[in-house]
Amino acid sequence: MGEGKVATSTYDEHGWHVGSVVPWSADSAMSVLSPEGSGTFDGERWAHQGKRFFAAELQVISVKRYETGWPRFDSGELNVYAKGLAKPARIFVRTVPSDAASAVVEAARRAVIGMGGAGFDVLVARTKRVWQFRAEDDREEPGALLVAAIVASVVLGPVLAPDGALFGVKTARTRLLALGIG
Repeated sequence: MGEGKVATSTYDEHGWHVGSVVPWSADSAMSVLSPEGSGTFDGERWAHQGKRFFAAELQVISVKRYETGWPRFDSGELNVYAKGLAKPARIFVRTVPSDAASAVVEAARRAVIGMGGAGFDVLVARTKRVWQFRAEDDREEPGALLVAAIVASVVLGPVLAPDGALFGVKTARTRLLALGIG
C-alpha cells in the first residue's frame, strides 16, 4: 500500500465523511476516472453490477443518504467477496473532484501517452471525478481491483492501476482472471 494502514473514517448522520479527504497517490490505490461529476457512493448500483457481471458480492459498510445533494469529497468502506478471494476483502473508498486529484489525472495522462492514446485520451480528458479503492492490507489488493472494475463498468471510465497502467473493464477482467478471481 505504500502509505501505511488505512484508518477507519468518521461519518455524519448522512453517512458522509467528516473532515478532509485527500486522494491517495496514484501508485498506492486503484483509481477510476469518471466522466460523471456526482460524488454519490451508489453501493446498491455497484452491488447489482458486481453480482450480475462479476459474480461478486459487495456489502457496503458506510451507508450514505443523499437527501440534498452529495458531498464534494467523501470516503467509504465496503467488503467484497468473489470466487478466488480467500475471504471478503475490506476496501476503503475515496472520491474527490478531478481538480483535487490532479496528480492522479496527470498519471493517467502519462499512461495515455505511453500507450499512444488508444481512445483513452478522450476518456481521461472527460474526467470530472476520481474514485479510489484500496485494500485494508496487501493480501487483499485483488479485491481493490475487483471493486475498481465494477465501478468503472458503472461510470464508464478507465482504471489507473498503481503500476501506472491505464485500462478498461475488459483488461481489468483479464487481470482478475489471471489472479484467479471470478
